[in-house]
Amino acid sequence: LLAAGLVAVVALSGGDDADRSARPAPGSGPYLPAPLTSGPGEVTATPTRPPLAASAAPTASPSASPSGSSSARPTAGVPAAVPLQAEFNRLSTAAFGYRGEVTVENPGDTAARWTVTITLTDSGTVGGVTGAEYTQEGRTVTFTGAAAPPGGSARFRFDVTGESVFGPKRPAGCTIDGRPCSGL
Repeated sequence: LLAAGLVAVVALSGGDDADRSARPAPGSGPYLPAPLTSGPGEVTATPTRPPLAASAAPTASPSASPSGSSSARPTAGVPAAVPLQAEFNRLSTAAFGYRGEVTVENPGDTAARWTVTITLTDSGTVGGVTGAEYTQEGRTVTFTGAAAPPGGSARFRFDVTGESVFGPKRPAGCTIDGRPCSGL
């Protein structure tokens, strides 16, 4: 009985050097020593040590890029879309309207569909459109057309009638895919 008690004390105190090398390093996880026995085949207790605070799951910390921009990258193998550009040109004027032209430039390396939105200044009406399809709701006219070829352009023309004689003879606004057109 004295020998069993001595074995238990040695096991609880860490045992010999060979036994210490088999245990995990402090802070690397919970320590669960071998069960204590009082006789052949009888388990009397299993001492456990509570988990250390250092063994908690690490928390992620955000890292900012030096420029303050997002560190998101485009998906490999998928080229980033290059924004289309559009330019409005007034081709001619009349007493109650004008003829306009919009050129859509595609600087990208793939064909791209486009939507150009023109905002009229007065109570004008669009008609005589070539090179695009259009819808008009009040002063807002939306044009769509065939895809602009890679590195190329698409062009459409339209007539505006019914505007004021003293109006500016140009749209109040023009956007391509939500970005401003040049030429206004």
